[in-house]
Amino acid sequence: MGGFHLTDEQFTTVKAALDRGYYKVPREATLEELANELDVSHQALSERLRRGHRTLIENVIGP
Repeated sequence: MGGFHLTDEQFTTVKAALDRGYYKVPREATLEELANELDVSHQALSERLRRGHRTLIENVIGP
């Protein structure tokens, strides 16, 4: 879903973070807020974002 070999969960998580302003400076959403919205733990969300970021980076600039 969404290209760049992200899993559906990773795509949904990264997209939600983008939509809610997590990547803005200053941030408009925290990990805790996103985790609550997506009904996952803070730890699970953090890991999902990191895996998604790694996949995106590897597919854009290489491993």
